[in-house]
Amino acid sequence: MAQSETRLVTQPSSSVTHANYQLQCASQQASEENIDKNINKRMLEERKNREKANVNKNEDVKNE
Repeated sequence: MAQSETRLVTQPSSSVTHANYQLQCASQQASEENIDKNINKRMLEERKNREKANVNKNEDVKNE
């Protein structure tokens, strides 16, 4: 005959809930930092492209 299992379901303690909240906040902060890094990287690339275009334009003007 199989024995039945009785499981006690409890609510997580407030410290567990708080720890989960802290993990979510840390994860969100890391995501925001990654977004900021990606934006800064893209802005730097765009600035370099504009500067390169300006140099090419200036060289074309000199060669005329």
